[in-house]
Amino acid sequence: MTESQAQFDRPEGEGQREDEASLPPVVFEPLDIDDEAEESPRPTPLPYRRKRVRPQSEDGSREMMLGWCLWLLASWIMLGMGFNGTPIRQMIFASCIGMMIVWPAYRLSQNGRAEGTGIRGQETGDREQETACGCEVASEIKNQKSLLTPGLIFRDWFALNGVFQAVIWPHLMTKHWTLEQAGWVSASVAAWSLLIAVVVAWGCRSLTAIWRFAAMLLVLAILFAEPVALMVARDVLPRAAGNVAAINWSMHISPIEALYALTAPSTQFTSQGWALTVICVFFAAVLGWVGIVRSKRT
Repeated sequence: MTESQAQFDRPEGEGQREDEASLPPVVFEPLDIDDEAEESPRPTPLPYRRKRVRPQSEDGSREMMLGWCLWLLASWIMLGMGFNGTPIRQMIFASCIGMMIVWPAYRLSQNGRAEGTGIRGQETGDREQETACGCEVASEIKNQKSLLTPGLIFRDWFALNGVFQAVIWPHLMTKHWTLEQAGWVSASVAAWSLLIAVVVAWGCRSLTAIWRFAAMLLVLAILFAEPVALMVARDVLPRAAGNVAAINWSMHISPIEALYALTAPSTQFTSQGWALTVICVFFAAVLGWVGIVRSKRT
């Protein structure tokens, strides 16, 4: 009988008992549940959780364009009401108020954060952890970039002026404007609004309120600083000095006088004296945008 056959002839369980006898004994210890619970590390709770703020409806461009169309509709209503003076001039000035004052104020007052964050403590209210996390989130907010990029501001300017053409060119038929007059009015509004857009783009690059407030003051200075200075030089100073001749000059920074002259009735229209001003303002705005693009790349 061979060895393999002998293994099969063994009684059942005899081989297993010999193998188990060669193994070391297994000692079972009772499990202390209390000690295990004390030794196991407690899960570290999250010190804070971020509260995501919805981006402002894809930067608020749709709301802006809706408001701009309603503003132009109100300007058309003003034209139909027939106020004293030249109605078309009043409509152009009302449209320029929306493009050069209301739009910059809207963009500069937006939050502009790419991703909002907020700090909320745990339900247990651990103030020390909340303070430590507040420093971390504050540093993240400081490094955030503005959602209102220069490209967005330029697209705003392009869209506003594109819709504004629906106000300008119909007057070729309704008010007997010439092609030259409609072209210069459109060019002057585009040039000064492009210059305003440079200031808005510079202001929106920062998330601080002081910087944006300064940008809005600069916008108002472009529009009204020269008229106020001219009013003082023309009226206040001669009255205070007696018989001194009034000081007078043409405005080249503010668009008020240029638009007033270019929106005159077609029989009184002339672009002489204002064409060079509009071209200079346009090139100044282009240089401003070049500076923004170059500073963005560095």
